[in-house]
Amino acid sequence: MNGADFFLYLAFLLIFFALIMQVFSYYIFKKNERKYVELISEFRRRDLDLDIVTNIYSFLGPLFNANKIVYFIDLYNGKAMNLAKGKPVSKNTYNFIQSQPKENISWMLRLHNLNLISFFLLFSGVGIGFTIGFI
Repeated sequence: MNGADFFLYLAFLLIFFALIMQVFSYYIFKKNERKYVELISEFRRRDLDLDIVTNIYSFLGPLFNANKIVYFIDLYNGKAMNLAKGKPVSKNTYNFIQSQPKENISWMLRLHNLNLISFFLLFSGVGIGFTIGFI
């Protein structure tokens, strides 16, 4: 096996691991979907700020779970965000998420980390594959 074959197999392996991690991600979200639905419902009931991506994707079940939770992760971490140009997310929205009990939000934090690792592996595998493919 030469160097090019090694890197090609490495690329396939990284992509395979990324896909397996996304299956786990789907399972974790599906297992905690009730908590997510309760959180979204509480957001809407309290008329808190909800970005358009999270609002639309909330109707798609466990699909696109990375896009669904990233808004809440950013709120939890206190990242300054705008809903529209010149319209920042309200302090009440940040306070609500940050005041949630750890057991209500910890699954999102773990899922977010899993998604980050999965995306890193996927893009590393694709990058290595393209690099070797063009050599």
